[in-house]
Amino acid sequence: MKKPVQDSAFTGLEAAVVLIAFVVVAAVFSYVVLNTGFFVTQKSQEVIYSAVNQADSVLGPIGGVYGVTDPVSGQLVKINFSCRVAFGTTKVDFGRVTVVYTNATVFETLQMDPDTYNPAGCQANSGTWAVYERINSPAPDNQLTSGAEFMISACPSQPPVNDDTIHLEIRPADGVALDITRSVSNLAGTVHRLH
Repeated sequence: MKKPVQDSAFTGLEAAVVLIAFVVVAAVFSYVVLNTGFFVTQKSQEVIYSAVNQADSVLGPIGGVYGVTDPVSGQLVKINFSCRVAFGTTKVDFGRVTVVYTNATVFETLQMDPDTYNPAGCQANSGTWAVYERINSPAPDNQLTSGAEFMISACPSQPPVNDDTIHLEIRPADGVALDITRSVSNLAGTVHRLH
């Protein structure tokens, strides 16, 4: 008597189909993992380059910080200082710079003078700032480049008083901000070096 044929056996064709399915799934999975790795590496690289670009456009002060008083009221109406970028670094666009002024009672974002460059500086008590002189600047624009110097005047809307501590923060669009903190004392005469 003949044995009946069993249909439950695992044939070579079925094994091949299962093997191909495993290979395809493994290939898709490895593609996804590799793609994710490449994406993460690219993003890490972008973050590093962005950090380097921000760190290399640092503004630095040059010389002292001076206060200019109004001859009639005796109030400090302008704060003058100079700044530059480090040699070999990128330029800073002063058309996109934000200047923040604070003291014990005032927190104020100073508005840019409409011309940005104004040889007279900003107007007293106007709540503005302006570049009033450009030294070694190759072009008459708002770009502070390596080797150049911008002289800036800041005019808070509420002038500081004697024994006040003032703080200016000059924030470029990209890069590290320049912080200037000085004490206002002995306001006698017209121009005072602030310490």
